[in-house]
Amino acid sequence: MVTLRPAGPEDHAFVASASVLLGTDDPVLTPEKWRREFEAHTTIAEAAGTRVGYVFAQAMGDVGHLKHIVTMPQARRRGVARALMRAAASRLRDAGCAEWMLNVKVENSAAKALYESLGMGFSYASCVLRLEWSRALALPAAGLDAFEPKEGDDAALEEAFKLPDGLLRERRKLGRVLLAVSDPAPAGLAVFDPAFPGAFPFQARSLCVAGTLLRAIDETRRREDPFVNLVVERDARLIDALIEAGAEPRIRLEHWRGPLQALW
Repeated sequence: MVTLRPAGPEDHAFVASASVLLGTDDPVLTPEKWRREFEAHTTIAEAAGTRVGYVFAQAMGDVGHLKHIVTMPQARRRGVARALMRAAASRLRDAGCAEWMLNVKVENSAAKALYESLGMGFSYASCVLRLEWSRALALPAAGLDAFEPKEGDDAALEEAFKLPDGLLRERRKLGRVLLAVSDPAPAGLAVFDPAFPGAFPFQARSLCVAGTLLRAIDETRRREDPFVNLVVERDARLIDALIEAGAEPRIRLEHWRGPLQALW
């Protein structure tokens, strides 16, 4: 019997340890990050008084972003993940979302079968790349300058790079570093988190624009980090170019999405 409840301060340690099962190499979830970003958007699953999973999902405009879903190994194939998905769907619908979306590893066929059963489907491919700074700074630059976009630039950038409405505003609230390149139309965009350390999204119309963005990111990074992670979506050409330039493909992902209102 699975019971679900909103997360509280006492759940930080569980989520911090369980999130390692995602296999994303993200930094350890600190209490501060838990309070600021996770707690209000997380649901905990319990069975027989023991935590057996969690889901972290956030509404952004009329689209729900399901960012983490984890079931502990001993509780798998018992309906925990489906219960967590239903709980996330309910919260997102209550927040006014008409659609939801998530990223899943290419090889995770069990998760994809679950998502498909809930009305979701493949949208596009993406890749998490790791690039040593010595190689990043050796990339050609576009002869353009990167700049910090203002809030008034957000709509044009989100439209140009097919990003959800409100994504850049939400990233600003979290203290991320926003950088863009125009030529004169939007040519590149990076949202950098020094603690990751990495940029998501990372969009560039060419390898030269990518080099321009990386030089700008270099000015804000922690000097002790030898590499940067880049999450490139729906751009196989840029992914291949970065790999040819020495980037290591760490995780291949598929982006799935679907309607919420017609589910239950």
